[in-house]
Amino acid sequence: GDHAHIFAKHGGLLECHGTVGSRLSFQPATKDSQTHQKLLAKLATTNKSKERKIRMTATLSDPDKAKEAMERLEEEKKRLLLSQERRGA
Repeated sequence: GDHAHIFAKHGGLLECHGTVGSRLSFQPATKDSQTHQKLLAKLATTNKSKERKIRMTATLSDPDKAKEAMERLEEEKKRLLLSQERRGA
């Protein structure tokens, strides 16, 4: 199966301290530590990327006119269905 390992960095070498069977969470000892600052910076950039972005699009037709045309078609369909139901009844 999959095993997670804990390593400690000593200079240019990595030393394995064992395997981990459950989930671990790490937190910096103080808010002034370099680790804490790095975590805050990473969180700030990930939250920024999730923000909603506005996109500019160019269209060849007027969206309002297209909507009106679709609404007119719907009305015509409804009228046609009503007249067909009246003829059949």
